[in-house]
Amino acid sequence: MKENTMPVSPSSITANAAAVRRARRRLATIVVEGLGAVGFRLAEHLVECRIGTLVLRDERPVGLRDRGFRSLDAGRPRAEAAAELLAAKAEETAVVEAPAESSISGADLHVLAFRGRVPAAALHRGLEESPAVLAVLAAESGWRIGPLLLQDSLVCSDCMGVGWLPAEVPAGGAETLGPLEEAAAALAAHQITVLIEGMATAAVHSGGLMTDAATGDVSHVRPRPGRDCTCPYVNGESSEEGLVGL
Repeated sequence: MKENTMPVSPSSITANAAAVRRARRRLATIVVEGLGAVGFRLAEHLVECRIGTLVLRDERPVGLRDRGFRSLDAGRPRAEAAAELLAAKAEETAVVEAPAESSISGADLHVLAFRGRVPAAALHRGLEESPAVLAVLAAESGWRIGPLLLQDSLVCSDCMGVGWLPAEVPAGGAETLGPLEEAAAALAAHQITVLIEGMATAAVHSGGLMTDAATGDVSHVRPRPGRDCTCPYVNGESSEEGLVGL
């Protein structure tokens, strides 16, 4: 007997794919460490993307002119104040604070959002706590997102290009959110959702996304090996797919 099969319409395939993307976002746990202007805005984007759980970490006190916070938040730990603010507007995201001394486990991705340079201690801790780390750096010279670092890879962070950007200390100690920083936060949120949804290969898998503040030019920067490094990438032992981790 010939089996009757119903054709699958393109609209059904599209609807199923959209449902899978939504489900993966809702099941995801993302850590955002560093709640300056870019980090706070990035956290807002992730709430708007309906990420399931958002963990915030930043023990630095809120300043009177820090972007996104209220004047009454001055002096409070940034993570504590930001978690309260974002939880109030989150529809489907659980927003929690990670106290300074706490250890995080079970996260899918650890995002390090800093001005100019990622602190070495934060990078090492992120890779100990999470299977993947994404650095987001912003400065007067531009911004850089990625490349993605994986916990189980042998490629070092220097060869992957997670270094620093020339940065000046903002006047009065406050970080502003201009068009450049807004773009960095929005594109970082986009790359994170692409990573979580798993329907396409994110650009940060194979290199960093970098922009020049003077021209607005955005480029995809491939890793450059360090002259004295002994990691597999320098020795030619890493494959194209292997260039995604620490």
